[in-house]
Amino acid sequence: MKALANDMKVKPVREPTDPEIARDAAHAMKINVTVPEEKIEALVNEGFVTLEGTVDWAFQRRGAESCIRIVDGVRGVVDHLKVKSRVSGEMSTRIEEALRESERR
Repeated sequence: MKALANDMKVKPVREPTDPEIARDAAHAMKINVTVPEEKIEALVNEGFVTLEGTVDWAFQRRGAESCIRIVDGVRGVVDHLKVKSRVSGEMSTRIEEALRESERR
């Protein structure tokens, strides 16, 4: 019986530093038209990026996370972004009433 273990790892010549990753992350959000970069803060620690802030739409949250993931040196993304509800109190009440009405049928 023969066994083979291939533990070969390819490492870049130089890993980007956290400040470099933060700079590149800010640039990535700035050039992505779906991301309101002024509402998002990206904190970098050992290659892990934590996104904080509040956006208006879920697609903005997804866009921010996806553009950060491809930044060189990013090891992972922690998404703490909140999506602000844009439904007024009156509209929320009407939606709830419609849902209750549909349950009765």
